[in-house]
Formats: sequence, C-alpha cells, structure tokens
Amino acid sequence: EYNERVRDYFGEEVAFFFEWLAYITRALTFPAAMSIVSITSPYWMDTHAHVRTLRCVYGFGLCFWCAYLVGSYTQAMRSYNSVWGISAMAQGELGTERQNYDPSMRGSFKEGFIRLAHWSIGFVLVGWTIYAAYAIGNFRSHALGTPDEVWRSPFGYDILYKDAQSYGKYAVTLNIKIVNLLWGVLSSQLAERENWRTQQEFKNRQVTKAFLVKCVVYYYPFIYLAFFRRWVEGADKVPTEEVTHTLRMNLAVFVITHLATVVVTVLIAVAQTAWAERGLMKALKERAEDLRKLGMAAPQLSYLQTQALRPAYTDDTDDYMELVISLGFVTMFSTVFPFMTFLVLISNLFELRVLAFRMCHVLRRPLPRIQDGIGAWLNIMTALTYLSCICSVGLVVFTLKPLAEDDRSTRIRNFVVAEHVFLALVYLFSMTFQDRNVADEAAEEMNAHVGDVITQAGQEKVQAKLGTRVCLAPGFEGLAPGIPSPDKAAPKAASSSAVKPE
Repeated sequence: EYNERVRDYFGEEVAFFFEWLAYITRALTFPAAMSIVSITSPYWMDTHAHVRTLRCVYGFGLCFWCAYLVGSYTQAMRSYNSVWGISAMAQGELGTERQNYDPSMRGSFKEGFIRLAHWSIGFVLVGWTIYAAYAIGNFRSHALGTPDEVWRSPFGYDILYKDAQSYGKYAVTLNIKIVNLLWGVLSSQLAERENWRTQQEFKNRQVTKAFLVKCVVYYYPFIYLAFFRRWVEGADKVPTEEVTHTLRMNLAVFVITHLATVVVTVLIAVAQTAWAERGLMKALKERAEDLRKLGMAAPQLSYLQTQALRPAYTDDTDDYMELVISLGFVTMFSTVFPFMTFLVLISNLFELRVLAFRMCHVLRRPLPRIQDGIGAWLNIMTALTYLSCICSVGLVVFTLKPLAEDDRSTRIRNFVVAEHVFLALVYLFSMTFQDRNVADEAAEEMNAHVGDVITQAGQEKVQAKLGTRVCLAPGFEGLAPGIPSPDKAAPKAASSSAVKPE
C-alpha cells in the first residue's frame, strides 16, 4: 500500500528504490539476529575452535542468503512490473532519445575520446587507492615496530609513532570518502557528455562505470588488510590476530562513518532549504504589512513556490551505490566481523527514514520517470554474491586460524579447491529461483490466452449473451446486447410485405 502511494506521487524510479531498500532491510533481520548469536558465542561455547567454526558457518551462510535475496527480489520486481504495467510502457518511453543526444556526434573522435577519458580517470583513481592502501599499511607496520620514535607530520607537528599508528584506520576511511567524492563529481560530468541515445542506456553505463571504480575504492583497502598485508610486510611481523583486529576496527569505523555521512548530507540540505524559505517568508511578511495598510489580503506561500525553493532531485544512483556497497561489506567480511550485519541493519532502518524525510520535505518533487525494475543493480548484486563467496573462503584460508598457519602452497591449494566448490554450490542454489513466481506466470498465461482470443475473433463466430443494460437512445429502448438492431430488421419486413399477394 505504501509503495503504491510512493509510485503514484514520485513515479516508478523512486518507488523501486524505496521498495528495494525496504526489502533488503526486512531480509537483514534474520542475519542480524544470527550475528548476535555469533558474537556472544565465546561466552557459551567451550573452545575457541568452536567459536571459529560457528563464525565460518555464519559467513558462508551469508553468501547463500545473498543468492536468496537476489532470486527472491527478482520475483518481487517482476510482480511490480506486471501490476504497474511497466513492461508495456517501458518499450515506448525508455526507448526515446535524450535531449542531450546529438546524432551528428555519434561515432566521432570527440565521442570516443570522452568515453576513453572517463575510463582513464577511473583507472587513475583505482591506482591511487591501491597505492594509498599500501602506504597506510607500511606506515602502520613501521609505527608498530618503532612506537617510541617521533614522526613529523605533514602539518609540522611531532607525534610519537605509537600514537600516530592509531590514525591509520581513519586514514583508510578518509581516503575512501575523498576519492568517492571526487569520482562522483567527475563521473557524472563526463557521463553527461558521452552522448548516449536513451535514458536507460545512459543510466546503465553510468552505473556500471561508477560501481566498477567504487568497488575497488571501497573494498580494496580491506582486501589488502585481509589478504595481502602479511605477504607484503612479512608473516612473522604481522600475526593473524593483528590482521583480524585491524580489519574489525576499520570495518566498524567505516559503517559508523557511512551512517554519519548520510545524516550530515541530509542535514545540510535541510539547512539550505530552510534558509531559502526563511528569506522568502521574510520578504512575504514585509510585503504583507504594506498590503494590510492598503486593506488588501496578505500573500501566502504556494505549493509551487515552495517546490521551486528546494534543491532538485538528480537521480537514485548515489543512493543505490551506498546501499549496495554496504551490503557487499556485510556479505564479504562478516566472517571476521559478524556484528557488522547488525550495524548495517540499524543503519538501513535509520537511512530509510532519513531518505524518506529528504524526499518529502527537503528535495523538490522529481519528475516521475518510468523504470524497468532496478536496472543494472540486479546484475551487480549477482556479481557481489560470487565475489562474497571468494572473499569468505579467502578469509577462512588466509586470515583465520588454523588454516592461516599452513605454508603458502598449502593455503593456495586449499583456497582454489574450496572456492570452486563453494561457487558451484551457490550457483546451483541460485538456479532454484525462477524469474517469476507461480501466480505471475499463471496471470501471464491467462493474458496471453485472452490476447489470442481477441486477435482471432474475426476468424470465429462468437455468440454474444443477452445483457441486462438497455439503450438510452430514443427509439432504441428495447435494444440489448445480442438482439439485432431494429433498423437492420426493418428491410426484412419491408421486403416480405412487398412480395405478399393482395
């Protein structure tokens, strides 16, 4: 019911986003409850080996949960497409050309250069992220080895290494946020100039580029801590306990920072809107005093004026991006930090309310746009499912005891075998879900049958049943469905009277 109201007011694009956010929030309830069981396991389990086994099972279970989420939501999305009639409407509306599309520029050197520059900038930011993760890791390792030495910061302050190394977890998150902000600005500007013909094509290309870069920017620093740090800095210098502890601390800082960023962004938009409305209300108040002196009614702020003062709604790409990235952290790293599932659930509950408040009270009402489901994000979630399988197996083999203490060749062999087996199991599990549920398939079959009957009506005689409605036209009060028209019966009567002998 509520999603129908969102669709009626904002359109299918916004309605699908809030349906997706609400759907995964409800789906996170069970994994979040199980995360509490996993976190409290050291207090009611006998040995650390049992605790590690339980957390490994929990991490592997989340990969199957992600496959279930994608399969079940695909069915729900197809149901909304059928109920809202999107499949039929999308064929016409999503194929229309964008206003910025220039047919003369298609296939030109300028078009190819802009698209190449877009990818090139993305690769540069990816390279910077890889270097930053390596540099921050080296700095923290050096600080742990020489805690009493003095480090001269770039700002001219002298800090002991034992104090400076604790800032590493904040440096990782800060680098992610800066690169993310820079890429968001550059990517959106370049995407507008890439000369894509349709809106759906433009959005899918933009989403794909944005996610491929942000996937590396967000995930690589944590993948480096989990898998490559001991190889680069030496396994004897970095014990497994230090790796898992650092990974947990960085993940906790990221989730909390993500929630704070969403809240601050909305608060800034609220402040901007309130300031603009305050200026207009002040002007209206001054105008009202002058009108009262003349005996005229004071002006009121209309709905259209209020909407014009608010910031424009661009699209849902950034909202989807933050949501999918957070979900990827849950499925990939919950093996070492199960509590992150509970934190993301709380973050989603709060974010759902904050974003709804933003759409209703902060941003200008967007122009309703039709959209066929959640578009490319469903394929991205499918890719995250298999990436989570690889990451979960890697954490068990390379990071957690006892397998992490084996020699390198043994760990690689165990990882390759376990990863292939686990990917195959998750793939087989995902194949049990159909694109449509039974009710939708029955409805589609009935629609197809009725369509065939209608299109073949001219080839077969159809006996109409007598109806109960009467015709209101003068002289035709007795005409009902299935009864021949009187004017058609009159010629028969006339012809019969003409041949009757006197």
